Amino acid sequence: MKRVVMKGRQEGEKGSPVVVTWANYHYLDFVLNWVYHMNKTGCQSYLVGAMDDALLEELVEHKIPAFGMSSGLSLDDFGWGTSTFNKMGREKINLIY
Repeated sequence: MKRVVMKGRQEGEKGSPVVVTWANYHYLDFVLNWVYHMNKTGCQSYLVGAMDDALLEELVEHKIPAFGMSSGLSLDDFGWGTSTFNKMGREKINLIY
């Protein structure tokens, strides 16, 4: 399983931009809080990139629109300024491409 179908607009429809964030399992609470507030504002056009399978499974269970990034990064905190943190930054750029 790599992704969940996104709710909101369908392919080819015009509308508001899609808001995207990404995280690993360590940041599950952040993601759940972010999704809660996105829904609270009425925004339905969002998507979460799961940087590991553990987070992807949780997002699927919560029916949160998501896709697997399969980054191979740690399930822990990335640690600001570490080589893992820098790799995460490169993974974000790959996502944009």
